[in-house]
Amino acid sequence: MVVKSYYCIRSFMSNKQQTVFDYTFLGLGCGNGLLILELDRKGLLTNKHILILEPDSKNSNDKTFCFWMEPHRLVEFGLQDLVRDEWKKVAVVNEYPQQLNTFNYYHIPALTLYEKVKSVLEKYNPHTIHEAFHGQTLANEGTFALEHGNQVFHSKFVFDNRPPSYVPSTKRETQLYQSFYGWEITTENQKFDAETFTMMDFNTPQDGATQFMYVLPFDEHRALFEITRFGEAPIEKETAESTIHQYLAEKHIDYKIVQTEQGIIRMFNAPFKDVKSASNLFHTGERGGSLKPSTGYSFVRSLHRAETIAAALIVGKQPRFQKAKRFAYYDRILLQILKSTPNSGKKVFTQLFAKNKIETVLRFLDERSNPKEELAIFRSLPLGLFAGAALKDAFWSFWSTITRAPIVVWMSLIALFIHALGGEVIVYTMLILGMLLVGIPHGALDHLYTTGHELNRNLAIHVVKYLGIGLLVLVLFWLSPAIGLIFFLLYSSWHFGETDFTHWELKNKAHAFAYGSYLLGGLLLSHLNESLLIIRQMYVNLNLDTIFSEHIGNAWIILGGLYFTLWKKNFGIIFSILTLLILQWVPLISAFAIFFIFQHSIHGWLAIKRTVKESHFNLWLKALPFTLGALFLLGTTSLFTAVTWGQIFIFLAALSFPHVLYTSLFSMKTRN
Repeated sequence: MVVKSYYCIRSFMSNKQQTVFDYTFLGLGCGNGLLILELDRKGLLTNKHILILEPDSKNSNDKTFCFWMEPHRLVEFGLQDLVRDEWKKVAVVNEYPQQLNTFNYYHIPALTLYEKVKSVLEKYNPHTIHEAFHGQTLANEGTFALEHGNQVFHSKFVFDNRPPSYVPSTKRETQLYQSFYGWEITTENQKFDAETFTMMDFNTPQDGATQFMYVLPFDEHRALFEITRFGEAPIEKETAESTIHQYLAEKHIDYKIVQTEQGIIRMFNAPFKDVKSASNLFHTGERGGSLKPSTGYSFVRSLHRAETIAAALIVGKQPRFQKAKRFAYYDRILLQILKSTPNSGKKVFTQLFAKNKIETVLRFLDERSNPKEELAIFRSLPLGLFAGAALKDAFWSFWSTITRAPIVVWMSLIALFIHALGGEVIVYTMLILGMLLVGIPHGALDHLYTTGHELNRNLAIHVVKYLGIGLLVLVLFWLSPAIGLIFFLLYSSWHFGETDFTHWELKNKAHAFAYGSYLLGGLLLSHLNESLLIIRQMYVNLNLDTIFSEHIGNAWIILGGLYFTLWKKNFGIIFSILTLLILQWVPLISAFAIFFIFQHSIHGWLAIKRTVKESHFNLWLKALPFTLGALFLLGTTSLFTAVTWGQIFIFLAALSFPHVLYTSLFSMKTRN
């Protein structure tokens, strides 16, 4: 591979005409290595400008890649020349060797793969920097800007193969390690069966974990004996060597150690930390989810991911990684068993392989089995262990969901409880404080992104425009209260939906409006009699049958909730539906204020904070003059007319429409 020096690249990137790379590979591990081979095989590297950031020279045999696959698929992927060894039979848990009819088990040394990747890249003259990438990948008008030290590289596509970090584990998540230590030995007298590898031999001490011997015979006189542990703590070298020595002694094998092998694979079902995707940023290897948590195998999964990415690049569409969620659940349950009852691992795997055909098990581990095969597999396993793990997982799943509930759910429950005890004064005091802390202030910060500076002539223009737009809304209500009400409901629905969808990073604007209409309709229709009273106070006469009013609210919330839940399984939407179900038992004014303060206003406040990058206290101080101004206007209005809830909502309509207009325009501007 042609290697350019760091300084050459720096000079290259400082040219006036900035170069945009077609492909950037962050790391040359197995994930990106297999992707490069697939892109080359599909002709997708031809005439491409390639950047590589990889700190390691990849000149050592630091890993062993083993996997099972159909022979014809191996040829289709063009990997047959990389295979050093293959086996057609497998022995598991002291059973007689079984013939692999569909699959072969293959061994590819890491160095063989690395050298193949290098030879392919040499054809395309890539620009290589032998440094790790620790910067940021930032979307930038169809390309990615990669900040690396004092340099910025631009690339149309980025393939990130760097090891991910994981978020701290919870009770529902399990973090174990598959650690292994092996001796590659030779013997003069012992003749190994070169066609049969041993996948799991549990005739070893378990030592408070799940331990087994893994044996790869390379020929009649040479083999790899590797002790493997599934446990919370990696196996220590001294323990591993003692275990291997004892195992070989029991089999009366005289040996000479040729080389050693040691490694650790993470068996985590916890999510990755700070791994975000985009339309032209692809994660590969472990970062792309290719490592199966329950087995540690990743080669074939990385191969299929590379195939999917290459196919998507050919047609110019986003890749769709097919993954049945039930297998992630199976992995999670097994990991929980291995963690909570580590000594049971031997029993689980022994029954798995003893009571099922080996090829059925391999298809299951490959996530290519069907539900009928999976049911037969589960029936062969210890029922009590898996039932207990499933119940525990269900409990922690429920608990983690509850603890993720946003503040609006908890405030709704608190208000329901206090209202039931007759403590309306406490609820209204709580809501007044909420309005002063975030409800009114979130709308009193529009000047921060409409004037550019708070204290100049633009601010005065902003205030005049703001009041003028609000006055137009009052005129509309004066001319036609019914049209004014409809207008108020329409833009409120739009604003509620847009604010929540922006917070949850959902982009379907039509659904945002429908969702906002659903929320507002749920609040009003579940309190229909109270809503009609306020509407009449707004000088709009509207009467509905009492029987109709008893059922429309429930029907609206339930049917609409089913639709939005099925459309998008988003926790924010699900909790909003739950909030509506709770708030229907709370008086309308309290219900509306709780939603407005603790969901809408908080989401709007956080959006502003992300934009202007100020502390919460500084933002509140900057909103204070306008908050006081809003209260002054409301107080002044009350001097000239009797205040009803209907008139308060007309005042809110006039005050909120400029806010809705400005935030929508700003949202459109930032998206463009």
